[in-house]
Amino acid sequence: MSSRKSCEDTKVPVERSRSALAKVLAEWGAKGVQWEDDFATGTAVLRFRWGSPTGELVARLRLAVKSGLRLSAAAREQERRRLHRVAYHWLRAQHAAVESGLFKAETVILPWLEDACGATLGEALEGKLGELGKADIANRMMLTSGQVR
Repeated sequence: MSSRKSCEDTKVPVERSRSALAKVLAEWGAKGVQWEDDFATGTAVLRFRWGSPTGELVARLRLAVKSGLRLSAAAREQERRRLHRVAYHWLRAQHAAVESGLFKAETVILPWLEDACGATLGEALEGKLGELGKADIANRMMLTSGQVR
């Protein structure tokens, strides 16, 4: 049995989702947005500028149709609509969490901030996740009565 993908039946055009994403980012304090499209692969890249006490930062989200899928032009366009809608709902939920005080905005966008070479922090650290297991975190954190010691 195959599971349904989030927003798989969306009829919302890509441009409307992009406009909604830009609106949420503007409300959240972004200084500007830029879209880049790769027409051959259907990949879209959203970059946005973010002000910080140390200067302006750039964050990047990549919305990519999975490579290797043989999709008709209509199916590829539907997948692009779906990915943009999922990104919008995710960002709106993150914005609500920040507005509610659950997280700081910088914490939410941290993985997508680009470094001086153009790699996101998430990309730069992805290959180092195995090192976290070496930190012996389990022995340093003992959960008792819902509290961290």
